[in-house]
Amino acid sequence: MVSREDRDTLIEILDKFTGEESKTGDFLQRIYKLDESTNDQMVSEFIEELDEFTDGMKNKTLYGISKEGWDYLKRIRLLLKTDAEFETKKTRHWMPIYQSISLILFITEISIFYNDGYTFSSIFAAIIFGLIIYFISGFRSKSIDKLISKQPEQNDYDIYPFIRYIDIVKALHITKRYRKIPCPDKFRTIKKKACFFEKIIGDVFGACGMFLGLALLSPFTFLYFALPFVEVKTKLVYPKS
Repeated sequence: MVSREDRDTLIEILDKFTGEESKTGDFLQRIYKLDESTNDQMVSEFIEELDEFTDGMKNKTLYGISKEGWDYLKRIRLLLKTDAEFETKKTRHWMPIYQSISLILFITEISIFYNDGYTFSSIFAAIIFGLIIYFISGFRSKSIDKLISKQPEQNDYDIYPFIRYIDIVKALHITKRYRKIPCPDKFRTIKKKACFFEKIIGDVFGACGMFLGLALLSPFTFLYFALPFVEVKTKLVYPKS
């Protein structure tokens, strides 16, 4: 359900925030209040995303944002100017090879734990199954990528929340007098500096944590892989003029 009033209200709140007229705390309080009363699904989704976007800014004005972040906020503003709505479609893709292998491995692992309990041999088996999942997951992901790449509409994060470039063209056509506010110079040069050692440590701990999770939760992962892959496609639907 489209609420023109709620969308205009969110645009006003966003303009004051990007114009540095309100601090992060005030901005969050206003969008939370709007979220409690709105019935517009797009407004609710953007409020959730803006909440995550401002995480870490504390009670300051717009701070530490890059040009990419600025453009993202302005794309949200442009989309809110329209009466467009998100429409999702779910498609199930059957992958017989991966599903059959995963089901067999799931039954095998459950049988081992049922017969042996939590012994050294069953823990060692869990580690082996974790390695198997790691390789299956890699091949399965590649197959999914090939499957999805056949679809004509793909989300580009450089234009998000728009799905396709044509959606931006449509939005600009609808909002004929829309004026893009250029990114302030002070935000253009801000880049997040990453420490080399922090990145290495993060990658190592991330890989270890992922493998440990795969080993401990391998039965559930096998069961998940035994189910069909569900692709969720989203498109923007503009009202007919």
